[in-house]
Amino acid sequence: MAIAGCRIVYDVAGYRIRMEFLSETQLRWTYLAALTPADAGKSATEDCDRVDLRSELILMAWTEADKTHVFDVFDFANNRVFGNFVWPDGRWAKSEVSFMRED
Repeated sequence: MAIAGCRIVYDVAGYRIRMEFLSETQLRWTYLAALTPADAGKSATEDCDRVDLRSELILMAWTEADKTHVFDVFDFANNRVFGNFVWPDGRWAKSEVSFMRED
């Protein structure tokens, strides 16, 4: 599945996030809303490793500037994202939420 140009928005853990797929292996995330006003508007572009698990089910993995490892599975058939995060101190979290497509 081609994802370049797709844009999705979802809410998780007090954040509203927009993901823009800039290419098949690069995305930009932006906090549209955040727990703290200082984080709202924060954005980063990430180069990703991509694995197509099946049609419309894509694993994207990257390491953020602060060394947080992110592993997201995007289920475009059901508009769901499964997120997994490992922070540099070893803490981890996971989530499963619905997303809305903007494209």
